[in-house]
Order: sequence, then C-alpha cells, then structure tokens
Amino acid sequence: MCGRYTLLEDDRNQNIREILEQIERKHGRDCIKTGEIFPTAATPILVDGENGIQPELAKWGFPHFASGSVVANAPVETAEKKWMFHNSLYTRRCLIPCTGFRKWGPETVKQRYTNPDHTPVYIAGMYNDYDQERHCVVLTAPTGDNTGKREERLPVVIPAERADEWLSDTVSAFSMLHCEPSALEKTDET
Repeated sequence: MCGRYTLLEDDRNQNIREILEQIERKHGRDCIKTGEIFPTAATPILVDGENGIQPELAKWGFPHFASGSVVANAPVETAEKKWMFHNSLYTRRCLIPCTGFRKWGPETVKQRYTNPDHTPVYIAGMYNDYDQERHCVVLTAPTGDNTGKREERLPVVIPAERADEWLSDTVSAFSMLHCEPSALEKTDET
C-alpha cells in the first residue's frame, strides 16, 4: 500500500518542475503542495489529452461514501471487478508523477523508493470526477518478496518511455499491470 509519496522540485527534476508550472498557470499559484504528499492532497496527474500527454490537477483518493473517508489505493487484482474502479481502469488511466514514495516496513521503519538516477517515478493510477472535482487513486501490486506474514504491496511503476502506451492503449496497459516492478532504489529511514 502507498500511504505517502514525495513531489520535490530540485535541479534533478526539471520534468516535475515543468508539470507543476503548467498546473499553476491553469489553477493559480500554490494550488499544489510539494514535499511529502498525503491522501486527500491536491496533486498533479498526467492524462491522455487532445494534444498528447497533459498535466491535470486531482485530489488523491476516491471518496468512500459509506465511511466518509477516501480510498487512496486500488489493488490490481480486483480493480477490474470493483464498481468503484472498473470504468476508470478502462477509460480514465493516469500517471502520478513523483520523486519517490514511502512504505512502512516491519517495526515501523519507513522505506523510501526512488529511481537510482533520481529521475521522476511515474505511478500507475486512474481518475474519476466526483462533485465536479477530479480524484485519483494509486494502483498497487504484490511484490515478488512475500517473506512476511502480510503480503507486501507497492505502487505499479510505469517506465517513462511507456507513458503514452499506459494512457492510451488498454491492452498494453493491462499487460503492464502484471510486469515485474521496475528496479527502484530502496533505503530505510528511521
């Protein structure tokens, strides 16, 4: 499960900076918080637009009307079957650009995942509109390392060179959900 990710705009992340600038031109300054991003925060997503890939603003998490909370993650194994995700998975896929994400490991140790070359990470997601507000969720898949009692899950990461395929080609997108996760660098934080 993904409970946090980072969105940093430093010298190594020119692409992230460009995405943020495009969204701020459309929605105004300070519409997006950078740093550590939590569920319910406004965040950039990339969607398949009329002129190719374009950034949009979305709130992280689909509303869970029964509980009053949000659903921030969708397991790939059930996303196609659940009414909350089914149509979005087929017609409203997005990428969530970030500089890395965090996962809590055993004994509350935080594990940070980033690209070894510090380029942006593109998390597979889907979006939908609720009450005239765009929302997104992160797609998660089991890792190959199931050594603990609970199954470990991580966000599905889409390679930058396959971004257009993920957004516009349903057959290719579904095959990407079941590929081996990309080689991210993992570091433990206390």
